[in-house]
Amino acid sequence: MVKYMIYNFIKRKISSLESLAKNYFCRKKINYVVESAKWSIQDVGYQITSRIPKSRIVKSTRFLKNSIIHFGSINTVKIKNNNPVLPNKCNNIIISWFHVSPEDPHINYIQNIDMKIDLWHTSSSITKNILINFGASDEKIKIIPLGVDIQNFHPPTVKEKEDSCKKFNIPVGKIVIGSFQKDGNGWGEGLEPKLIKGPDIFLEVIKNLKEEFEIHCLLSGPARGYVKKGLDEMGVPYTHRYYDNPWEVSQCYRACDLYLITSRIEGGPKSMLESLASGVPLVTTKVGMVPDILKDGKNAFIVEPGDVSELSKKARQLLKNPALAERHIAEGLQLSQQYNWDKIAERYYLELYSVL
Repeated sequence: MVKYMIYNFIKRKISSLESLAKNYFCRKKINYVVESAKWSIQDVGYQITSRIPKSRIVKSTRFLKNSIIHFGSINTVKIKNNNPVLPNKCNNIIISWFHVSPEDPHINYIQNIDMKIDLWHTSSSITKNILINFGASDEKIKIIPLGVDIQNFHPPTVKEKEDSCKKFNIPVGKIVIGSFQKDGNGWGEGLEPKLIKGPDIFLEVIKNLKEEFEIHCLLSGPARGYVKKGLDEMGVPYTHRYYDNPWEVSQCYRACDLYLITSRIEGGPKSMLESLASGVPLVTTKVGMVPDILKDGKNAFIVEPGDVSELSKKARQLLKNPALAERHIAEGLQLSQQYNWDKIAERYYLELYSVL
């Protein structure tokens, strides 16, 4: 055990030194800063830097000079001695802030950070307005939505859907409802709910629907313990798969009859576009990018956050009316093509990087 701990310590140190060396010698113009956790921000960074020349993903900004440094999340900005730690002033600095949580300590430093950076980036009008209310400069904020990888997320054939259901051990005849997000606190089992993601609301909606439909919940993402415990208690069967590579969750969408977003606060969510691109009918709360992109009753149903009754009602409408669901699917699929990562990455370049 001691040898293993020493080995991991040395491995981390070597990795850190390699990263610093690359920063010192690298002449990449655009550096996209990600968190250590292999989750959503890393995927966004990959989607952008893989499409823009002279760009790369980094986890440290030390030794970077005369570059564009884009913090992919406000969580990548460290606070030390009550001050935000930002790179050398010879760099241009951009910070992405997707959703503002009331308990986020960074809120206290928005005005301070605003004076030291070139641009803020967010994915929605909702977050932009909140940032302005806390002291961010309106003229510094750029809204560019998240994108979707339409090569991996696409409607399944009948056989692909059947194969996916078999893969996840979902019995024939079940209504498959998807939920693929991290909604537990921390990176462990996730028994403590992350309430801004609405896992408690999700369970209440499932409780309502199970009285009328034979439901099987399909879950992905880390820290789903709270939801799994709740489903066990109400006797609703589920399958949980967590993938290291975000694009692999596309396999889950292929088995779904409905996707539910029950969040109270969101930056995206990415699952909004993924479900549309995958041909899955969507019921979502009015959060994040939703009011900027979707039209209620045309390509999805949109409900006010926390309204369990209305979420349940709209889900029932889609599950009982296949023709309505198909109309939503067709409209949503067409809409999702506009948010292909190729187009969104181009906007990042034109609206953020090329103006600095």
